[in-house]
Amino acid sequence: PSDEGREGRGPARSPEFQASALGYRSCAHKCRAPRVWRPDSMAEAEAAAQLGRQLRQAVTANATASGQTSIKAARELVSLLSREAPTTLRVHALAQILEDEEQRYEDLCGDNSSSHRAGYPVGRILSLVQDEDDLLEKLGHNHLLDRSKGPALHAACLRLMRAILSVTGFQYPLTEDAVVDKLRLWALGPDDEGDEDAAVGTVIAAAHDAQAAADAAVAAAHDAEGAPTHPLAVAAAIRAKSEALRVKTYATACLAVALEAEDVASAMVR
Repeated sequence: PSDEGREGRGPARSPEFQASALGYRSCAHKCRAPRVWRPDSMAEAEAAAQLGRQLRQAVTANATASGQTSIKAARELVSLLSREAPTTLRVHALAQILEDEEQRYEDLCGDNSSSHRAGYPVGRILSLVQDEDDLLEKLGHNHLLDRSKGPALHAACLRLMRAILSVTGFQYPLTEDAVVDKLRLWALGPDDEGDEDAAVGTVIAAAHDAQAAADAAVAAAHDAEGAPTHPLAVAAAIRAKSEALRVKTYATACLAVALEAEDVASAMVR
C-alpha cells in the first residue's frame, strides 16, 4: 500500500518486525499458565454447598431407615428388662443391638465421638436406655453384686454396661466402690492368693468349682454303667468355663471404662 493509504496509522512495519512480533505472541500463548477452575459466581458455590447438604441428609436418612427395626426391638427389650426379672438372653440381645448400631454409625460417619449420635439409631437406643432411670442401676450395680445371679447373667450385664458406657463417656455405676472391687476381682483375681473370701468371690473360682463338680459327675457316670449323666456333665463343665471367660473378658473392658474416672484410677494404683 502507498504512504497515502497508511496516513494516520503510523509508520509502516518491516516484514522482519512483523514476523518477530508474530513469533512472540505465539510463544506467549504457548507458555501461558494453566487455567485453575474457580466458581464463576456465588450461585455455583451455593449449588456445590447444597449438593453436599443433600448427600449428608441422604446418608442420615438411609441410616435412620435401616435402624428402625433395631430401635423397635431395643424399645421392647428395654421395657421387658425394666418390668421383669432380666434374663441372660434379653440382656445379650440389647447389647448386641447397641454394638451393631454403633459399628454402623462409625462405618457411616468415621467418627467415634458422642456429639453426633442423636440423629442416628444408636443415639435413639441409648436415649431409650438412659430414660429408664433404674435400668443401669439394676443391671450395672445390683445384679453385678448379687452372687446368686450366676456368671451367665453377670457376663451379659457386663457386656451391656461396656456397650453403653464406653460410648456415652460416663462411668457410673461402674465407679461405685463395691462394683470396682468386683470388677478388679473378676479381671485381675485376688491380690492375696491366701484370701479365700476374695477367691470365692471371683467367677474364675466359681468356674473351677463347676468344673470340679462336673468332673465328679463324669466319674459317677463312668461308675454307673449306661447312666445318661456323662454328656450332660461334660456340657455343664464347658458352659461353666465359657461363662467364666466371658465374665473375665467383659469385666476387663468395664474396668478400663471405670479407670477413666481419675479417683478410681488413683485408688487402684495406691
